[in-house]
Amino acid sequence: QLRGQRRSHRASRWWILAIPFAIALMLAASGYRVGTFWFHNGQHRVLASADAGEWVRASEDYTDVFGDTTRSYAVRLAGWGQESSTFVNSRGEEFALPDGMVARTVNLDFEAEPDQALTSCTISLIDDRGRRFDNGGSTSQVANESYACVPEETPGPSVAVLDSDVRRATPDDMQPRPTRWATSPQVVVPRDAEIVEVRVSFEHPDYVRLTPER
Repeated sequence: QLRGQRRSHRASRWWILAIPFAIALMLAASGYRVGTFWFHNGQHRVLASADAGEWVRASEDYTDVFGDTTRSYAVRLAGWGQESSTFVNSRGEEFALPDGMVARTVNLDFEAEPDQALTSCTISLIDDRGRRFDNGGSTSQVANESYACVPEETPGPSVAVLDSDVRRATPDDMQPRPTRWATSPQVVVPRDAEIVEVRVSFEHPDYVRLTPER
């Protein structure tokens, strides 16, 4: 019986010694998951970049209901449009913005084949303090992500999410999207924000960086 107790004590000591290593492995695995989540749930990877007025081409991988695929497009920052203290969405509804906030219009030119899925993008403005403002962010009640990067009348295909969808197919009740078009999405920012970067993102973590003239 004494010999059995000694064996039990030795086993217990080994288990106690193993606890710190087990905890370290758990923390490492947890840290990896947190890091992966952080990377894939934000704008962390620049696909391409260009100065204002210059075309830049980008190609990115994404996954739809049928598996992995890609989208390709070109974009150009044409300049700034009107600045307003109100916002009018695609339904014609007008919103008065809080004091100190304005809606800045970003003029963008796009080029892509009609079969590319380019709906539901995010336009982000970065100011000189590193703050990011999205057209679909905290002011999403006045945002319109669906048509920020495509013509409203001919947006083209959306990402296939149902088995009944047809990948890269234009809806039957719409005309094909042209190969080149312009959009003017609005982003709500503080009136005194100095914008130093415009981002176009279809899916995290990827984005295209456009640098406006200062």
